[in-house]
Amino acid sequence: MRDKCKTISEITYGEDTIEVIVHYHMENDGIGWYEYWGAKCYDAGQDYIEIDDIVPVFRLESESEKANINKYIDDNFETLARELEAKIMEEREE
Repeated sequence: MRDKCKTISEITYGEDTIEVIVHYHMENDGIGWYEYWGAKCYDAGQDYIEIDDIVPVFRLESESEKANINKYIDDNFETLARELEAKIMEEREE
C-alpha cells in the first residue's frame, strides 16, 4: 500500500503565482532481492514521487478565473506534475 501525502506548493499561471495543494505518493523502482549467475543481490532502487492531483487554493478569484485556472491545470497536468515532483523531491532532500 502506498502512503498518500500532500503538501502546499506554487505553480506559475501566466504572470501570477497560484498556491496549490499537491496530492502525491512515493514510489520506488527497485526490484528487491534477485539472483544473477548464482550471486544473490539486492536492488534498493530509487525513490520517486507520483503526483495524483493538483488542487488550486482559491481566494478571491471570480468563477470564470477559477474555471480558467482549473482548465490550465488539466491541460498542463503532466508538465506541472514533473515540475512539482522535482520541487518536492528537492525539498525532501534538504
